[in-house]
Amino acid sequence: MFKKRSSYGVHLTLAVSCSWLRLLLESFNYIKDTVYWAVHSRSNRTRRQPFECLPIQREREKLQNLMKVSIQTQSMHFKANVLMFVTYSLAVVYIFIAFSTTRKKTTCVDTPSLKSDAYKVDTNLRIEATYNQFQPTKTSTRLSPGDGDGDGGGSPEPYQCTASDLQRRSGTILLTTTNSAYLDFTENWLESIRRTRACPNISVVTEDDQAFNYLSNKTMAGLNVLMTQTAKSTTGKLVFNTKEYKKFVNKRQGYILDLLEQGWEVLFSDVDTFWLRDPFLFFQGNFDMALEEDNHEPASYCAGFVYFRPTERTMQFVKEWIRFMANDKTMKPDQVVMNIMIRRKVIAGLKLRVLDSNKFPNGKLFFDDEWRKDKKDFVVVHNNWIVGHDPKVERFRNCSMWLVDHKEFKSM
Repeated sequence: MFKKRSSYGVHLTLAVSCSWLRLLLESFNYIKDTVYWAVHSRSNRTRRQPFECLPIQREREKLQNLMKVSIQTQSMHFKANVLMFVTYSLAVVYIFIAFSTTRKKTTCVDTPSLKSDAYKVDTNLRIEATYNQFQPTKTSTRLSPGDGDGDGGGSPEPYQCTASDLQRRSGTILLTTTNSAYLDFTENWLESIRRTRACPNISVVTEDDQAFNYLSNKTMAGLNVLMTQTAKSTTGKLVFNTKEYKKFVNKRQGYILDLLEQGWEVLFSDVDTFWLRDPFLFFQGNFDMALEEDNHEPASYCAGFVYFRPTERTMQFVKEWIRFMANDKTMKPDQVVMNIMIRRKVIAGLKLRVLDSNKFPNGKLFFDDEWRKDKKDFVVVHNNWIVGHDPKVERFRNCSMWLVDHKEFKSM
């Protein structure tokens, strides 16, 4: 199918090239005739005899009229070719944009990329969540790509974190924000975390009443559901870079700073991430902030998965981050502001750790079949670099990483 579309693109490109050559030829003829007409008319006016005989005068007028009609015809041809050239050019641009934005359907289950100790592929192309390092063999379960609709496979035995499990993370809080439109993603995120048995202390800040009421009724050890103390955000699906999206994400730094000032280490994670392993093992050592790489060259970082240590430099950075956004009349998203501050080295001596993209891949990398080939041992996957709620769900479904009953949330 792609080859057929590609041939259409080649044919249109050739048509544009021919149209361009034809336009040049018509332009040359049009300019030549126009110049000839102008020179000829002026010459006739200067050389015309006062008592020229009538037959000669009529013949000259006839020639002039023929020349005038010829130039008008050339003009019409010229305009028609300009229109044709513009039409073909627009068609080629449209096809180029369509090809560059076409989402190639990702099929994670038929590649060796997830053949690790956390996920294995069986002969039926179903993913088996074994979690060998944590989970007894008896509780291993198979998840078919249809499990999100509750139409296939079983659900794994729920593991409830104990008080001693939570005590391991006693100085750390996993923080996220959500609204009612992203409750399905929040559930998917929580379920993926539960299966890793990382057992973090989780604080979810809800931005509307419906999300708060729903999650408050959820039983999960270590889960703390909070209601925003600032203006509530929209309950609808957030579209990247819109005004409502910016209002939503630009509130997160206030929540982070509040926890840092209380002495907590904070891992902020978007709910469109999927956890395959415990990431806290990667947050050891001497640093102020650990960040997911959003783009390698030029370097930029994602504000949707960041580990903050409660150091003086970190708190200065977050305070300046908040101040910058409060004074920014153009309302830049928090991630843009964060990267500007990092590039400008606003906080001297800030120690950054860039997380390995082979372990913490963004959506641009992980959902590229070629990049993912022969890679394994992923820790946290971020379903970004794609716009919209439903396309993100489709991506997760295609990789059997959608663990919730989607029908439940459609009825809400």
